[in-house]
Amino acid sequence: MSKIRSTVLMLIVINTFLFCQSQIEKCRELLSKGEFSEAVAICKEYLANKPRDYKAWFILASAYEKIGDLDSAEKAAKKSLEINDEFMDAYAILVRIQRKTGNLLGAYKTAKDALNMTPKNKPKHVPLLIELGWTLLAADSADAALVVGSEAKISEPLNIEAYNLVGYAYIKIGQGVLAASNFEEAIKMDSTSLDSYRGLAEAYLVDRKYTEAAKIYSAILEKNPKDRRAQLALARLLYRAKVYDKCAVILKDYITDNDTAKQDVRLMYIDALLQSNQYDEAFKEASELSKQLPESPVIIRAFANGYYKNEQYELAIKEFNRLKKIDTLRFDDYRLLGFAYKKTKKDLLAAEAWDEALKDTTAPVVMRSYLLNEIASILMLSKKYEQAAKYFKMRFELDPAAVGAAINYAQCMMQLQRYRDAVNALKEATSRNPNSPSAHLNLGFAYYSLKDTASAILEFQRTLNVVDTATYKYRVEVAEAYRMLGLIKMVEKKMTKVESEQKWKDAIALLKKSLKYKDDIGQTHFLLGKCYQNIADFDQAMREYQMALKLDPKNKDFEAAIENLKKIQ
Repeated sequence: MSKIRSTVLMLIVINTFLFCQSQIEKCRELLSKGEFSEAVAICKEYLANKPRDYKAWFILASAYEKIGDLDSAEKAAKKSLEINDEFMDAYAILVRIQRKTGNLLGAYKTAKDALNMTPKNKPKHVPLLIELGWTLLAADSADAALVVGSEAKISEPLNIEAYNLVGYAYIKIGQGVLAASNFEEAIKMDSTSLDSYRGLAEAYLVDRKYTEAAKIYSAILEKNPKDRRAQLALARLLYRAKVYDKCAVILKDYITDNDTAKQDVRLMYIDALLQSNQYDEAFKEASELSKQLPESPVIIRAFANGYYKNEQYELAIKEFNRLKKIDTLRFDDYRLLGFAYKKTKKDLLAAEAWDEALKDTTAPVVMRSYLLNEIASILMLSKKYEQAAKYFKMRFELDPAAVGAAINYAQCMMQLQRYRDAVNALKEATSRNPNSPSAHLNLGFAYYSLKDTASAILEFQRTLNVVDTATYKYRVEVAEAYRMLGLIKMVEKKMTKVESEQKWKDAIALLKKSLKYKDDIGQTHFLLGKCYQNIADFDQAMREYQMALKLDPKNKDFEAAIENLKKIQ
């Protein structure tokens, strides 16, 4: 009977042992799968029956660390060491936990005391050496960390963590190349080690190899699309490189998956949206953050752009001016502010805003050229010819292909009766674009104003020649060229009556050609009426005078011509 009881008791003991062993294995399996809370529960259940198992306490410490319960993790690690004060793995995890809680002095002391326990003729525990190295690095003792890391590499040449430690130590002292070589060696040993990839990217950043760093972060995200550190690092690089659209895509994922994203990251996201012209999304994000940061320039800029996009121009103006008080406006800020003013019919304020934008000489030439033309046009319409000419000239100097700017400059010069300046500008314009009808036409006007009739005729004829068959497209220029040729013909001095009569007939032919292309110019009808009057065709002259007055009812010269003709008739 006693033999049977002994056998049963032994079976119970064996079964209990096997059950306990299976629980420990289950804990390890759960840890490897990332099921840390479940691992904690099973470890605690096991330790309720086996409270002296120091390895189980170590596993429990590891599980607590993984779920972020560092206080419980530290207690479990210390419990393991109470049972076995020579268990180096428990010292290693205790050092790491103390470092994570900010107790660098405690971590350093724990590591040193434990390592001093190692007999001189035995190698030091490498995981503990590595934790000491990370602690030294956290305490800004990079040189000491490098020594410790190098010792770990010698002891275990295939320990990836030792290479990573040495790599980060080199980064700390600004040796990017040496850091990169250590991370590259680690990657050769384990191409799945994302920590090594991160370190390699940071090593590239030390040497300002931004493109290479971006490629590494992209590779990390291919392996793990939700890697927050890589997302944020790559986004910062893209933002710095002004690749705003891709930066915004990455930050959107980062913020969506991270409710506690820092304010500076969210502001960077909003600015990336703005810089990539995603105004609606920027406005939405700014609205969510505005209660926390009501005076943030990024938030105000997003509101200003959003209001402009939605055609709420007065609100846009208000926000841009509010932004101006707390931050320096960018080129695009002034550009949109100018357009908002123009939309609200405040043209001179628009010109002032665009003038401020032009102080940014790094903006694209095409945009600066456009704004120069807008400013000059506003000033010209306001009859501020001197100022308008300045901006037209600036545009022509900035963008030599903008022949229209030279023509407009010349027109301003002619309004100021500075005809020689107009000629010089137009000669430059025709040299750069010999086929510009407008340039030749205006050059003809300028020569005519200088009483250089021969040169004027030549330019008006060139106007017609360069138009060639495109008369409909350039009908205004063609009409003006014929009108001016007709006028020049009218003022020619002839000695005989026959020559004089032929002159008027030639002028009539030219003026009628002008009206063929544009018949709503009162002055042309008036000149034609003069010609008919001079050849005594009074009925036709009256019809032309009346048409001129109909087109321009307030013109006193036209009224006077009709009255004088009535007296003659």
